[in-house]
Amino acid sequence: MTKPTTLNENFEKIIVIDVGARFGIHPSWSALKNSNLLATYAFDPDVNEVKRLKEKYKNNDNYQVYPLAFGRSTGTKSINLLAHKGQSSFLQPNLKGAWFGVTRQSDGVVESATEAEIRRMDDWCSETGIYPDFLKIDTEGYDYLVLEGAEFVIKDKLLGIRCEVYFQETFIGVNQFDDIFSFLKKHKYILANLDYDGKGSPQSYFCPKARFGLLTGSEAVFIRDEDFYMQLNPVKFLKAIIFLFLNNLEDLALLYIKKRLELFTSESLLDNVELVTTIEKLFLLSVKDLQYQPGSNFDLAKKDFHEIFKKPYPDMHKFYESDFLNPA
Repeated sequence: MTKPTTLNENFEKIIVIDVGARFGIHPSWSALKNSNLLATYAFDPDVNEVKRLKEKYKNNDNYQVYPLAFGRSTGTKSINLLAHKGQSSFLQPNLKGAWFGVTRQSDGVVESATEAEIRRMDDWCSETGIYPDFLKIDTEGYDYLVLEGAEFVIKDKLLGIRCEVYFQETFIGVNQFDDIFSFLKKHKYILANLDYDGKGSPQSYFCPKARFGLLTGSEAVFIRDEDFYMQLNPVKFLKAIIFLFLNNLEDLALLYIKKRLELFTSESLLDNVELVTTIEKLFLLSVKDLQYQPGSNFDLAKKDFHEIFKKPYPDMHKFYESDFLNPA
C-alpha cells in the first residue's frame, strides 16, 4: 500500500479518520470543511464511491480517501450494494424488521455485491504513523467490528468518537447499542448524546405529533471524562473543545475551558492561533443563539467571552459587520 501523505504542515491539524465515508465530510465537521485546520483520512469499501469522493474533493489537499474497510481482522469480504447505496453493508438487511420491513422497504433491495479489502485500523495507523484525534464510524452495521480492530487507537489516541449504533436488528446479526456502549465504557468513554429528537422509524402514516415511530438506530457521540481532558497538553485540549462545540456540547466546552484556565493559570492555553480562532468563532456563534432566550444567559455568555478571550463581545451591528463572523 502506498503510504498516505501526512496532512500536517505548518501547524498541528485536527485529524479525523472517517470509516464509511460515503457522501463525504460528515455534517458535524461542516464548520471546518473549508478550513486548513481539518485533515480527513476517509475510507469506504465501495470503489465507485471512492472515485466520486476523489473527484468531489480534488481541490481539497486536506482530504484523502481510500477504497478500504476496517474491521476486527485483515482479509476480504463481500459487501452488499443496496438500492439505497447509502445503506450498503457487509451484513444482510433484515427485511422483516421495522426499518427495511416497513419504513424503507424499497431501500433494502440488494442490487449487487463486490469484494472489499478489510484491515485493522490499529495496523493501518501503526504502518502509516498517522493517528487520529477523532473517529467517525458509519458502516451500516459493521461499526462494532471496526472498534474491535482499533482498540489501541481508542485506548491511547482518541479524544472523541462519533459512531452509528442500532437498537433493533436492522441488519441480520448486527451488534447493537449495548455491545458498543459496553466496549467503549470498558475503555472509559462516556455516552454524551444521540442524534435522536423523537422522530423514529414510522410504522404507518399516522404520525400526528412531533415524536413518533420506533428508535431503530442513531449516531452516538462518545467522549472522555473530565480528568482525561484536564490532563491533555494545550493543543490536544483545544482540539477536544472544538469537538464538543461541534457536537452539541457547548455547555461542557465552556465548563472545561473555565476549569482549565483556573487549574493552569500559568499555561499559555490561548497561544495556538488556528485552534483558538476556531473556538472563538464557535463561541461567538453560540452566544448569538442565546440572544432571544429569556433570562440572563445572553449577558452571562458575553461576560464569559470577554473574560476568556480578553475582548468585548461584538454586540448589535458589530456582529453583522464582522467579516470573521459574517463573511458572505
